[in-house]
Amino acid sequence: RMSEKKIRVAAVQTGMKYWDKPDNLKNALPLVEDAAKRGAQLILLPELFAGYVYSFKELYGSAETLEQGTTVNFVRSNAKRLKVHIGCSVFEANGEHFYNTFVLADPNGDLCGVVRKRNPAALEALYFSGSDGPHVIDCSSSLGIRIGVGICYDNQA
Repeated sequence: RMSEKKIRVAAVQTGMKYWDKPDNLKNALPLVEDAAKRGAQLILLPELFAGYVYSFKELYGSAETLEQGTTVNFVRSNAKRLKVHIGCSVFEANGEHFYNTFVLADPNGDLCGVVRKRNPAALEALYFSGSDGPHVIDCSSSLGIRIGVGICYDNQA
């Protein structure tokens, strides 16, 4: 029998404007801050909430790297500032490949987990690569739990 561990989780819902990452991040910030103020230890944002573009012409400009991406930096810096875990998916560029990637930052501002979507659905396969990597993030040292990640269609496949 698994031991019971209770944590407070916040699912943040915010609107998203295509191709307006600065505004999307600005709109999400007070919601993240409110969740932390209410005691959330784990704050989750919507899939690709910061914005992306389904257009080959503008594709490269909307993707970001995990090392220097605007959205990843937003998640990392706010997780550290608010002393919480924050997770979201980003439109990741890695070389010539693009992924719908879930990132989780810990209260130190470090990425404690990265999960790439396994099964791009329908037209997404024209933009995203799939990944067979693990879909569990071990947060046993910081939250006392392991987190299973299913991104959109991954929950159906």
